[in-house]
Order: sequence, then C-alpha cells, then structure tokens
Amino acid sequence: MKDSFRIGRLLGIEITANWSLLVTVALIAWSLAAAILPANSPDQPAWAYWAVALAVTPAFFASLLAHEFGHSLVARRLGVEVKTITLWLFGGVSKLERESSSGRDELRIAVVGPAVSIALGAAAGALAVGASALGAPDLVLDGLAWLAAMNVMLGLFNLLPAFPLDGGRVLRAALWMRNDDHVKATEQAAAVSRMLSTVLIAFGLLEFLSTGTLGGLWLAFIGWFVLQASRAEAEVVAEQELLAGIRVAAIMSSPVLTAPAGVPVEEFVERYVLGNRATAYPVVDEDGRPIGLVTLDQVRDVPPRDRGQVAIGSVAVPIDRVVCAEPAEPVVDLLPRLLASGGTRALVLDGDELVGILTATDLNRALLVGAITHAEPTIR
Repeated sequence: MKDSFRIGRLLGIEITANWSLLVTVALIAWSLAAAILPANSPDQPAWAYWAVALAVTPAFFASLLAHEFGHSLVARRLGVEVKTITLWLFGGVSKLERESSSGRDELRIAVVGPAVSIALGAAAGALAVGASALGAPDLVLDGLAWLAAMNVMLGLFNLLPAFPLDGGRVLRAALWMRNDDHVKATEQAAAVSRMLSTVLIAFGLLEFLSTGTLGGLWLAFIGWFVLQASRAEAEVVAEQELLAGIRVAAIMSSPVLTAPAGVPVEEFVERYVLGNRATAYPVVDEDGRPIGLVTLDQVRDVPPRDRGQVAIGSVAVPIDRVVCAEPAEPVVDLLPRLLASGGTRALVLDGDELVGILTATDLNRALLVGAITHAEPTIR
C-alpha cells in the first residue's frame, strides 16, 4: 500500500496526505470533544462538543495546507516549481523540484509559512472577538480560541532553528547569505539542530521520569525526529557536494535495453526479463521514441492469465510522469526532481532520442567514487 493518498489538486499543485494524518485528525477531534472543550465549557451536551470539534479540526488542517501553500507560491514566484504538497503527522511538506539558488530566496520561501500561520491565528482570534460581541455561544468561542492558539503556536514552533522546521531553513539562509557557502551553512545549521534536539530529548525524558506524563515522551519523540531530520539534511548536502560538477552523461548507464510498446507482457518477460538484470525498461513506440518506463513491479501486477493479451505499453508509466534529464545536465540539478517524484530512475534524452538511464546504482557508485578519491569536482 502506498504511504500517501491523493486529496485533490489546487492551483496546479497535487495535494496528498500521509496515512498518519488520519490518526492525527482522529486524535485532535477526540481531544477537543472529550477533554479540551468540556474543560472550558462544562455541562454541554456531548453532541455539541463533537459538532464544534468536527468543525474546528478540518479548519486547522486547512490552516496547515495554507501554511504549505505559502511556501509553494513564493517558491513558484522565485522560479522553483512545486508539484506536490503532502500533509502528514507533523504538518506538511512542499516538495520543491530544486534547491533555492541563493540564501535570500531560501529565506523568502522559508519565512512565509510561519507568517501565514501566525496571520491565520490572528484572524481566528479577531473572529472570536467579533463572535463574542455578537453573543455567540461560549463553546463556539472556545473552538475559535483553540484554532487561534494552535496556529500561532504552529507558526512559532516552526521558527525553532532546527531541520526540518522552517526555522532551520531560515537559519541556513542567514548563514548562507553571510558566508556565501551553502554547504558550510547547512553543516552549521545542522549542528544547531542537533544541539536543540538533544535538549528536547533530555528535557522530555526528564519530565517523563519526574512526572510520569506522556507529554515528556512526546517532547522526547519530537527531539528524536528533529535529530534524524538534521542528519538527513546534512547527508543530502554532503552528497550534492560529492556530485558537484558531474554531468548526467558521465554516470548514466548506456546503451539502454528498450521494449516496444506493442509487445505482450508474456513475451516481454521471456525476451527481456529472463536473462537480464535490469529492473526497469524504457518503452518505445514504432519510431523508437521513448513513451514510458515499465518496472518489474508493474509487470508482476498483471495477472498471469492476462499477460498474453496486455501490451507492455499499457502497463508502463507514461513519459510525462517519468523523470527525464539531458546528458549535459548537472547531476545535482537532477537530484531534487528525483526526490520530489519519489523515484530512483531518470531517462536521459538528447532531444527525442533516448541515450541512457540514470539509476540509484549509478548514483551510489558516483558517490562512492567521490568519497574514495576526495578529488576536486570537475566538469565532465
């Protein structure tokens, strides 16, 4: 099962949600209806608590989405394409096709998310004041007050100087602008993230051991999550440094074994899969132009009884959904597109001609060679 499901599309951006979000939605709604609202407005019927909770909870997640759209729209304005926003347990992630080109651009993209959250919190607070003046029920005011507080807390929490929070990117942007060195800025910001995560873990465990409350464990878990994210961020930038200056053509696999789109799956297995070690095959039309990519996982999903009639072209992922690169393109420019797509392969095209394929194996070998040689990167 996929780890995310599709919600819809807005302003050309695909919106998905991780399955963990469903757990978060249920926990927030239950906490509001069973604890938070009854504590603030006692002696109300249960259905009233649930009615407000079920209205406020989706409004909060709409706020999370607005936070991510803030990042995405500013990124687009700065020339960084955004195709997907994914909501999950800790909020949301805007998947940018590439890194920002400067510290100033990264600062603009990073800071807008918390600004949107704080602005939404202020708007919800103003709405609560207005509703109070009009004599709205206390339960409704409590729901609006909770929504206001959560948005402000979300904005402030995201400003903590730690990856993957926006504050970590704000810190890196500031260091990047000061030193004009993206790699060094990332290393310094990651070090701050690790220190902060250690403090969170220590305080969380101390609170749990001294009071026995689950809040301490939750704080320690957040610290652990920040620690892992900061390490991952530093590793990504270190890999980009090893691949700096290397062109796609230098590390791609070529020539590539292709499969005609009209070949039945059964014949494809016999002629191509058996005896070959590849796990993905570009699919071409009658003129030899690439029209898609098929993997062994997709072939496996075709029922054996249908493999004699189903053409491999109908199983393949269409070319417009496949990550493609040019031979002269720097590998570091390709990496963000691969990460954003969740894939591990890119077809290398010279115009309409397929000249190679870049796989995870190719990338790993290039990284290993770079780590062994420690040579200064050169254009190849």
